[in-house]
Amino acid sequence: MQNVDHVKEQLKPLGKINLVMISDSVKQLAILLEEDEQLLSSCISQKNELLTLTDSRLITTKQTVFKGDVYDIYENSTIKNVITNKKASYLLLTFSYEDSEVSFKLNNDKKTSHFLETFPKYIEGEAIEPQNSNTTMSRSKPIETTEEKNEKSSVLHKVKNSWKKASEEAESKGAEKKEIKKEKKEIRQKEIEYWYGTNPTFNEKTAVDLNTASFQYAKSSLLYKEETVLYAIPAEHNKTKKRKGILIATSNRLLFIMAGSTEQSVDQFEYEKMEGIYIRTEKFTTSDVYIVYNSSEKNFEKITNGRELDYFISIVKDKINDTSRKTPKPQSNNHLPSTPMTYTENKYTQLEKLGELKEKGVLTDKEFQMEKEKILNN
Repeated sequence: MQNVDHVKEQLKPLGKINLVMISDSVKQLAILLEEDEQLLSSCISQKNELLTLTDSRLITTKQTVFKGDVYDIYENSTIKNVITNKKASYLLLTFSYEDSEVSFKLNNDKKTSHFLETFPKYIEGEAIEPQNSNTTMSRSKPIETTEEKNEKSSVLHKVKNSWKKASEEAESKGAEKKEIKKEKKEIRQKEIEYWYGTNPTFNEKTAVDLNTASFQYAKSSLLYKEETVLYAIPAEHNKTKKRKGILIATSNRLLFIMAGSTEQSVDQFEYEKMEGIYIRTEKFTTSDVYIVYNSSEKNFEKITNGRELDYFISIVKDKINDTSRKTPKPQSNNHLPSTPMTYTENKYTQLEKLGELKEKGVLTDKEFQMEKEKILNN
């Protein structure tokens, strides 16, 4: 126990007003202090707790209405991990004591700064200057035994090796992932180049990415060795079944392929049996294409508008025209040229078929007139 006035004298840096407000806490502190115990620093928390650091312990005292004098004592040798965090309106002081964490909300002012600077330094064994003195002092750290040093060294070694191993494993996995990513990128690039060459458009790259299974199935199982791929575009066929796939124009035929993880579907169309290819409905971003095949329609929907669609249609039209030119004209048994009557009959037959296509809605009025003029002027 120490004299109250002597304790007040050491707490002068807190200010007269504060000392009056916590007078009961000061009296309680004087009772708790040993005669030879030296006060090093003190401050007041936002809850009006008096925190006092001495040369051997941290003492907190508070006067409450219902519980009276309340105090806590923390031995300096047991205090660890002193941390101060700056918050919006206060400073949060925390430290570990035995198996628990202790915290105090302190005012962010000059009267608290000495305590916050002194407390962690003294706990760590550094030299400090007491709050109301010009002398310096330090708390000696406990001397470690050889066994304690060896144990600490062993633990640190294990932790270091564990971190090193984890780092090497993470680095190895990262390198493996990069290699796999690189291989996938190369495979994708080769697939795009096979179908669209070395300078593909964005739509062409997207076509391969969204229909990889269909493209791979066509290349591995459908195309002949002597067959040349001319061009390919994504499309939908037979809307009721929602068949999404790709239309491939080759040197021999036109293919529609839909390949998934569990099923494959293939439709093929010979150029010799095609009578024409047309765009029926042109929407904002997509168009519907139909092919007149054996006097019936084959519809393909939701084909993206752009130069890719125009190029595909031009290729198919060229193949249809090439096939029609190569088809031999029928001759009579005596190998004589056709008579004017036969020529006229053929012309009227073509016009009759043209009229049927118009009635079915396959041809518009404009397309009908264009085809009609071609037949009459041929």
